[in-house]
Amino acid sequence: MTKIKLLTAVGLAVILTAAYASARQARSGPEGAPGRERALPENLSAEQRTAIREIAHKYQKEMAALRAEMEAERLELEELIRTEAGRDAIFAKLDEVGALRTEMMKKRLAMRLEIRAQLTDEQKERFDQRRATMGRERAGREGPGRKRFD
Repeated sequence: MTKIKLLTAVGLAVILTAAYASARQARSGPEGAPGRERALPENLSAEQRTAIREIAHKYQKEMAALRAEMEAERLELEELIRTEAGRDAIFAKLDEVGALRTEMMKKRLAMRLEIRAQLTDEQKERFDQRRATMGRERAGREGPGRKRFD
């Protein structure tokens, strides 16, 4: 019975993750997340825009699949913890989740490098500056778990 519940939960997580990724892509346009489009220089040629859209689309599909897989692995990890499975089994599952997270980070970096390869030297400077500014903006936001007690 618990196996059926687990499979149902994993299936539901995969469906919800895919639906979320699809809705997010529809809201954010062809370049992907809204922030990514802001990071691109304004003076892109038509060829550059087309190439960047193709790169982003390729990685969006790959990342959606990885997010769904990672959510399924995370649910399995939670199930192992809840059922008090052995320490080795829990840590092995944690290693699988960590490997997926690393793969996602590599994909994001690969996409960034491929996009950067489409830019001129001047555009690369602007792209890097904007990415650095966006990172500082994100770091300054407070959210759940990020409250400051000054």
